[in-house]
Amino acid sequence: MVIAGRQGRLFEREQVYTLEVLSAQAAVAISHSKLFEEQRALTAQIESARDQLETVLSSTESPVVAVDRHFRLIFANPAARALFDVGDDTKSIVDMLPGSALPQNGFAALRAMRRKRAFSYEIHVHDRVFSCHLAQYGTKKIGGWVAVLTDITQLMELDRLKSEMVRMTSHDLKNPLQAALANLELLRDDLADLKDPEIIRSVDTIERQLERMFRIISGILDMERLRAATRYIEQVHPEQIVERAVSEVSDFAEEQRVSLDYEVARDLPCLACDADQLNRALINLIENAIKFTPEGGCVHVYAERLHEEILFSIADTGVGIPEDMQPRVFDRFFRGNQRGVEHVSGSGLGLSLVKTVVENHRGRVWLRSVVGQGTTFFVAIPIMAGTFSTRS
Repeated sequence: MVIAGRQGRLFEREQVYTLEVLSAQAAVAISHSKLFEEQRALTAQIESARDQLETVLSSTESPVVAVDRHFRLIFANPAARALFDVGDDTKSIVDMLPGSALPQNGFAALRAMRRKRAFSYEIHVHDRVFSCHLAQYGTKKIGGWVAVLTDITQLMELDRLKSEMVRMTSHDLKNPLQAALANLELLRDDLADLKDPEIIRSVDTIERQLERMFRIISGILDMERLRAATRYIEQVHPEQIVERAVSEVSDFAEEQRVSLDYEVARDLPCLACDADQLNRALINLIENAIKFTPEGGCVHVYAERLHEEILFSIADTGVGIPEDMQPRVFDRFFRGNQRGVEHVSGSGLGLSLVKTVVENHRGRVWLRSVVGQGTTFFVAIPIMAGTFSTRS
C-alpha cells in the first residue's frame, strides 16, 4: 500500500501521526482477517471429523452412548436408541437406562475410571448380555462419560456349554481314576514280595501319573464349582481370613522346612466377601509360595488397606518366575519349566482358580518376581466387594 500527497510535498507532523494510527489499525485488521480464516478452516476440519465420527458410530452395530457430567444425554447411536427405546425427548440417561444397566457400585466405577480412565462390567438387557466399557472424557476435570456395549450373549452361552461339557467329562473320569489308584495299591501289595526294583519303579511312575490326572480333574471340578456357586457374602475381618489360611498350610510349611509367618495392619475394616472362596485363594497362593521356596527360605503374608481396597500380599524367597512367563501364570494348565522346579507337582490350575475368585469379588491380582530372589503375589479386594445373599 502506497500513500502520497497530491502536491508532492513532505507530510506534516499531524499527517504522519494520522498515517501511523491508520497503519496500526490496518495491521490489526489484517491480523484479525488471518485469524478468522484460520479459525474458519479449523472449524471446517472439526466439523468434518465430527461428521466422520458420527457416521462411524451410527453405522456400528454396537450401542454407543455419551453423557455429560450431569448425566444429560449428548449422543446415542441408532443401535443404542433401539436397545433402550430412546425417544427424541429423552434428556437424561436416568430416563433412558434400566437400573440393571448401571454399575452395581457406582463409586467403585468412578474410582476405577479416575485411575485408568476405563471400567468394564456386564449388564443384562432384554434377555441379552452385554459387556459395557465405560470411559470418561475431559482433561483437567471430568467432562462426561462414553459407554460402548458389546453383545456377548452367544459367547456366554458357548462358554456355559463348554464348561458343562468339561464338568461332565471330568466327573465321569474321576471315579475310574479313583478305582485305578485303589487297584494300584492292591497291585503294589501283591508285587512287594518280588522285590524287583524295575517293577517297583514302573508302579511308582504309574501312580504319579494317575495322581497328576486326579489333581487336574479335581482342579477342573473346583473351577466349575466356583463359577457356578452362589456367593455367600458376609462381613469378615481380613485378619480372620489370613489366620485361617496360614493355619491350614502351617503343617505343609513345616514339612518343607520353610518359615511361614503373617502380619495384619491395624484398624482394618471388615470385608464384604465370600470368606470360603477368598480363604481358598489365599491357601493356593501360600501353598504355591511354599512349593517354590527351597529349604530354609521364608514365606510372609501381609494384609493392609490400600485406598478403598484390602491388599493381601504373599511374598516368598523362592526361585522366582522368569519375566517371559509372568503374563501366563494365571492361564489354565500353565506350568513353568524353569530350572529348579522340576520336582514341584501341580495341576496348573491353582493360580487360575485364584484369578476366578478375585474376579468374583471384582478385585485385582498381579505379581512381581525376580529370578533367584523370590516372588510376591498381590490380591486387592474392594472393601464392599459384593451385596449380601444367601448360600444356595
